[in-house]
Amino acid sequence: MSPLVRLAVALLVSTLAACGGKSSAHPGDDGTGATGSGGTGGAGQAGHAGTGGAAVCSSLDDDYAASVNVSIANQTTTTLYLGQEMVTCGVAPLFQVADADGSALPSLGDCRSSCVSLRKQGAGGCPGICAFPNTVQLQPGEIWSTSWDGLFSVQGQLPATCVPYDTGAEAKVSCDQAKRIEPGTFTFSARAGSAVDCSQTSPDGACAPCTAGPNGGCSRSGSLIAGPLHATQVTVALDETYGIYPAPSPAPLPNGGADAPAPGGNVALRTVELVFSE
Repeated sequence: MSPLVRLAVALLVSTLAACGGKSSAHPGDDGTGATGSGGTGGAGQAGHAGTGGAAVCSSLDDDYAASVNVSIANQTTTTLYLGQEMVTCGVAPLFQVADADGSALPSLGDCRSSCVSLRKQGAGGCPGICAFPNTVQLQPGEIWSTSWDGLFSVQGQLPATCVPYDTGAEAKVSCDQAKRIEPGTFTFSARAGSAVDCSQTSPDGACAPCTAGPNGGCSRSGSLIAGPLHATQVTVALDETYGIYPAPSPAPLPNGGADAPAPGGNVALRTVELVFSE
């Protein structure tokens, strides 16, 4: 071989060695999130921690809502009022739900620090407005109908790497998650007043007119329930006949699952009935 040919071969071998003959692992090939050829390692970006961070960050996202039919009926001989007994700056639901052990399911509330919102938008605040509750008036024989989303609040912590803004020295950030109930036994309860109090929103204590609503009864703004109180409760085994499915639940529909299929096709879902009686 001539000296010129030997020189050309040596240059070709040197070039191939510099290029390398093996690509880097793809993300997830070995569970370390290694980057492809030419990339850089990725711990520290929100939702992209090296040990499967995207799945960790989304694991505390809210469950989609259910839709449990609930009705409250006044079967007494007097007018009843559903609502709050005092101002709390939030608007409380008109009924409460407890699990089989009798523990009240924590409400999501009016101002949340949800894990999914924290993950996508960073920490936020609540509006500095104190809401004043309304009451629902039920005449004898009237029924108020609504639905319950089947969600309750669970406290959690996100790794700071999941949050898109600086969290300081904190390794984890507290937040809350909306969890959907599983089939089981639950107790629904409600309280009603025999009078309505508008003294905190009206100088002379006069109440605004009661406005009829689509759910039954009528609503009176800026008012609290008062007078002797009535109480009612019912314990129900919530299952598919009420629209509560075991995990894994059917995929959510476009409206968030409010029209989850009833068992047996078009069979109407059952209703949780709370009844005030004498």
